[in-house]
Amino acid sequence: PAAFRRSSCSYRKQWDACWERECKEVISESWGCAVTPGRTCEMPFEKTLLQARHPLRTMESLVVKFCQDETAPAEPLFLLYAYSLFAGPEWEVRGRHCLPVVGWYVLEYYEAMIKAVDAGEIDQVFKVESVGVCDVARMGGFAGAAYAPSREAFDDACGEHGSGPAAELSDNVLNKRNKGLVQINLSNLTAIDGELADRVVALGARLGYVIA
Repeated sequence: PAAFRRSSCSYRKQWDACWERECKEVISESWGCAVTPGRTCEMPFEKTLLQARHPLRTMESLVVKFCQDETAPAEPLFLLYAYSLFAGPEWEVRGRHCLPVVGWYVLEYYEAMIKAVDAGEIDQVFKVESVGVCDVARMGGFAGAAYAPSREAFDDACGEHGSGPAAELSDNVLNKRNKGLVQINLSNLTAIDGELADRVVALGARLGYVIA
């Protein structure tokens, strides 16, 4: 919550009842803001971009971060998060194993985003594996930003360079990365849920990825 506005909560504490209340308030105020006429958003960007990543690689990463392995039960907090966004009785069945939860979460997220693209609520889609940081800034409108400091920062960072590095890894040591620990393919998905597999194939085609 501290990333969105100043708070009266103690910045010496990472989480307590005050920050929990603040988090709920920020979510309530921001939910649907960008697509609701007449509302002033906390972070009113000129462009809305969708960052796409290969769906299977995204699933692998989430399994490593939130499950012991793809057949283990889903981590309760992640299951609650997925259910809160895409509620439905089927989550009780999906929650018995990690891969169905992760697979359906990734699928439903991207399908919702694609609906927003088709409705004109998202301006552009880019693939994180092949697009550099300066390309993203350019797509976001920073090259011609009305706010001079933003435009100058873009010129300083990207004016004499091409696209910049694509999919550059950060030095974050808190997040667990998938380094060959989990490999998911179309056969895995088909074995657990044929409908999920078919829809992921269609999703990949829409985003420009081969699902195999």
